[in-house]
Amino acid sequence: MLKKVLIVTTYFPPAKAVGAIRLAKFAKYLPEFGWQPIVLTVPSELPLDNGETSRPTPVYTAPVPTLRTLYKLGRGLLPRSAAIKPPVKTDFIGKEKSFSGRAEVINSWVFVPDQMITWFPFAVSKGLQIAKTHSIQTILSTSPDPTCHLVAKYLSRRLKCPWGADFRDPWAKNPFVFYPTSLHYKISVSLEKAVVRAARHIFTVSHALRDDFVSGYPDEPSTKFSVLTNGYDREDFPNLTATASDNCDAITIVHNGAFFYAGKDPFPFLKAVQLLVRQSKTNIKVKFVGVSPLKLAPTLLEWGLADTVETIERKPHLESLPYLFKADILLLVSGPGRGVLTSKVFEYLFTGKPILALTPHDGSLAQLLQQANVGMVVDSEEPQEIANAILRLVGDLQAHRLPQPNWDFIEQFDYRNLTGQLARILDDIL
Repeated sequence: MLKKVLIVTTYFPPAKAVGAIRLAKFAKYLPEFGWQPIVLTVPSELPLDNGETSRPTPVYTAPVPTLRTLYKLGRGLLPRSAAIKPPVKTDFIGKEKSFSGRAEVINSWVFVPDQMITWFPFAVSKGLQIAKTHSIQTILSTSPDPTCHLVAKYLSRRLKCPWGADFRDPWAKNPFVFYPTSLHYKISVSLEKAVVRAARHIFTVSHALRDDFVSGYPDEPSTKFSVLTNGYDREDFPNLTATASDNCDAITIVHNGAFFYAGKDPFPFLKAVQLLVRQSKTNIKVKFVGVSPLKLAPTLLEWGLADTVETIERKPHLESLPYLFKADILLLVSGPGRGVLTSKVFEYLFTGKPILALTPHDGSLAQLLQQANVGMVVDSEEPQEIANAILRLVGDLQAHRLPQPNWDFIEQFDYRNLTGQLARILDDIL
């Protein structure tokens, strides 16, 4: 008889967001370890596709009134001349006077701790209904939306069952969250404190993030906090093997995933590529998989890189993976912060390809690559330093001087292994 865990998340298939993969993989493998996952999430307009789970998982949804919905309702009730204006000057004022620009201001002022807070009453109601059908024995909530933790906290108290909170990002001290006033920040600090103290266990995705929690909550036992990283699923790669790139005359560098979020952009790397092209020091080709050509086309033309850099529209997750295996070098660009461990790094590791990482030397990503014995880390945005690193990596690749990956270390990040760790902790908190 499988024990039942209610997973509270705003990201789950058929949503195509990268954040949906982590929970989908846990849901896929949890039954192997004695747990039946039951998912509570938000509705999706996409057709149901279990390609990321491949095993039946009960999925329930609760509606979430968005700001756009409320905006349309308000426009229907108010005179057409009425306008939404931010109450004070903020960093967002310079944005265009569009709905999106105003929505960002309103979100930061009104919706605390995040814009998903309107989901709270509907998610709680649905969670209580689920509990009448299923004998829920524990709850797992996951960010990046802190509202999920608030929903789980309420359900845990009402259902009298233990609960674990999965922090994929910092909450109150998230560097990418804008607090319009000190009061908004204090509310988030208070809510985070209430969640950490009420949860039976706290999961984090990196050791740096765990260390921040341990030092931030010295009154809680350190054993309450553990690291449960993202990973890779070898079943996603049934017919893929590492090969040389299709281009025999050039070294192909591939980046998989989006830019222009969380402080990430490709421009220092592109400047480095421009230097190499101008100096004709090496023949390289770059592929950005998951980047709209429209976003970079003007820059590539202006910088003379239109023939060197190819942009490929976003593809479904599984369709993007073959590009990794046909690369010579894989590119990683992390946002600011020591605890950042982008999920794509684990799929990069599984390919065994050399990795060029633009990330702080003292961060979690750099430490991970060092232990995996792959890649080269550049802790700089100076184009010349990045260009020098590319040349060194290309030279080592062509001379067959690259070290062998530490496969014993890399294999621990298989999602089946990670789910086993999760299941053991769920057993403990139960």
